[in-house]
Amino acid sequence: MSIGIDELFDMLSWNSDAETQKKGIELAKDIECFSVFLQPRSFKHSKDVWGNCAKILYDYPDEKLQYCVPEMLEWLEDMNWPGAELVLERLIKMKDISFLSSFLTVCVKEALILDNQSWLGNMAALLENDDLKNELPKDIRKVLEA
Repeated sequence: MSIGIDELFDMLSWNSDAETQKKGIELAKDIECFSVFLQPRSFKHSKDVWGNCAKILYDYPDEKLQYCVPEMLEWLEDMNWPGAELVLERLIKMKDISFLSSFLTVCVKEALILDNQSWLGNMAALLENDDLKNELPKDIRKVLEA
């Protein structure tokens, strides 16, 4: 079954019943360009689909997600955003941490420039991944541990 992205987002919206949302999540697995699930914002849909978009992204392998790490890290700016907890959990589970380490370094520097202590605190939770913790530059690790 082929459906348009607008129809899929209608299904993924928290305004849809649970069964429709579940069907939307299943249909989303057929979408090759999964970047559409990175905090989509449109006239009709935004935060109402983010929770289900996070569920969709969660199941993708590291090899695919590595190219979306910057957007996933930005999702952690506000843990009240729908799907943020799930995105954090997925990033912590990453095994291929080379992309995560380099982009986390960039985001930490950006958060420092913006003086966004909340975002820094949220990113600090990623230190739960010992491989990532050991891969990070010492100055970045110290900022996140503070």
